[in-house]
Amino acid sequence: MSMDVVAAALLGLLVAAVGTALLLLAAWFRWGRSTAARRWARRKDIDQAADYANLEALALAWTPMLGQTLLLAGPVIPLVTLLGIGTLAANTVTGLFIVVELGAWIAMLLMTVYRWILPLWMYPGWLREIRRREVEYLRDRRSRPH
Repeated sequence: MSMDVVAAALLGLLVAAVGTALLLLAAWFRWGRSTAARRWARRKDIDQAADYANLEALALAWTPMLGQTLLLAGPVIPLVTLLGIGTLAANTVTGLFIVVELGAWIAMLLMTVYRWILPLWMYPGWLREIRRREVEYLRDRRSRPH
């Protein structure tokens, strides 16, 4: 086995380990019961919220997305090196990885950017009902004549 493949394998392991750590952090954000684990959740009433749900999006959407991307990139790095960079097989693996991940990132971007409340399915159970009531409140407020 050449040095390039060994170096790529080590890099792939490192990238996958960082991805796994981010996924564990995302799981802690979602299921942790401590104040530190839930620090990302907006505590202000929706009428008092001064900003979009940036921390909520970071904890519930972007951290797991980045973790998933890195976890999947981990094995792609040595595989592409093993197949031979620039070969048809390596280009196919790289292209497939990029298309799938780019599609997932675009979908997540569309669901999370510039929203006061994220899609309800993104919230953990302990917060979902609160955000559901806020969605209904905002919907009622918008439908009332001024």
